Amino acid sequence: NWRLHPRMDGAAWKKGVLCLKEKQKKFRVGRSSKTSILKWRMSTDDDAHIPISIEFWPDADASGNVNVNATFTVGDIDLKNVIITFPSTCSHEPEIQNCERGDTSFSRQHHEFQWILQDLEAGSQGAMEYSMEDVQVEDLWPISVHFEVDRTYSKIQIEAVHDAEQEENAFKFEVKEICVADKYVVES
Repeated sequence: NWRLHPRMDGAAWKKGVLCLKEKQKKFRVGRSSKTSILKWRMSTDDDAHIPISIEFWPDADASGNVNVNATFTVGDIDLKNVIITFPSTCSHEPEIQNCERGDTSFSRQHHEFQWILQDLEAGSQGAMEYSMEDVQVEDLWPISVHFEVDRTYSKIQIEAVHDAEQEENAFKFEVKEICVADKYVVES
């Protein structure tokens, strides 16, 4: 699902060319807040396309504690800077029984408990068990996941960069592909 900036030429984009509609209306170069000219979005229910799957099993015991088993499985792509964030309404840090991979961090102020996994290879897995006091199971959602990928899911390719008025005037260019999950949420 592609979204093109309004200043960009939609007809040219349909032919595979990314250029301005009106050549005199340029984007400023060197701005601290960069302008996106093309955005791509993926939304799917197909598990084959999910970069990381999360299993989350909270279980309330008779004393008011909630014991949680959480696991992850990475799909067929390497992920970077992975952080799984669990909501936490409790006033003190959860007690960790087992954490196979990564680190944890608790923020009372932001009401969240994070499982910080950093870089994960395709196909990797991990599990964590922890318990929390004075929480309701239904308050433990939604779980959010942050990650980055060194390539794009869209697989867009840039073949050339040249002057719009003089096509033969090609420029040297370098491409850095990165995909950042804007919103990746697990709901109950």
